[in-house]
Amino acid sequence: MKFGIVGGIGPASTVTYYESIVRKYLETTGTYPRLNIESVDMNAMMEFFERGDDNGVVDMITDALFALERAGASCAAVAANTPHIFFEEFRKRSPLPLISIVDATCEYIEQAGYRKVLTLGTAFTMKSRLYENALAARGIGTCPLSEADQNRLYGLFFPNLENGLVIPEDKAAVIELTERHIAANAIDAVILGCTEIPLMIRPGDLSVPRVDTTEIQVQSIVERMIRDT
Repeated sequence: MKFGIVGGIGPASTVTYYESIVRKYLETTGTYPRLNIESVDMNAMMEFFERGDDNGVVDMITDALFALERAGASCAAVAANTPHIFFEEFRKRSPLPLISIVDATCEYIEQAGYRKVLTLGTAFTMKSRLYENALAARGIGTCPLSEADQNRLYGLFFPNLENGLVIPEDKAAVIELTERHIAANAIDAVILGCTEIPLMIRPGDLSVPRVDTTEIQVQSIVERMIRDT
């Protein structure tokens, strides 16, 4: 099968998706996957979010999915967390079956047995309670950040990290804020709910396990490709 990725949200993590999918597929099958990437304009998308233009986001993702269908893809994924705020809207309009990063991550958390988690992500993702609502439906506790902490994190992630730049002082500030909430709220795992965050928060950086949404969605993609080939 040929798999389609809606990427560019942001470009740095799209590179990680491509490299990880190819590596995992090759390790499992001994050959290389057939992939198409439709890279969208991240700045245009973020303008839609800033203006509260929900239809603009959905239209952009939907157009990208139709482009992937025209390129021959038979299944697709949106390689980002924040657009999944509108997953149900673009799923209904999509010409292709989709792999949800949120569904895959929540299933991973449930199987791992984590009972209370903290989500780091864009301000839009955190304010929408994207993961909090999905995990509550599975009986898993969460610890939403205050608006002040949400905005502080967003300033530490954008624009540098979104462009693949890890600033040591920003990383230290993110870890300090995260560890404060881990200690105060008995958190047993942290969701890296923005696909660039794993570039900054590496294995061993936190006192509890990190839940890497990029890695989890990549694994789901590779499994689907192998199953349907």
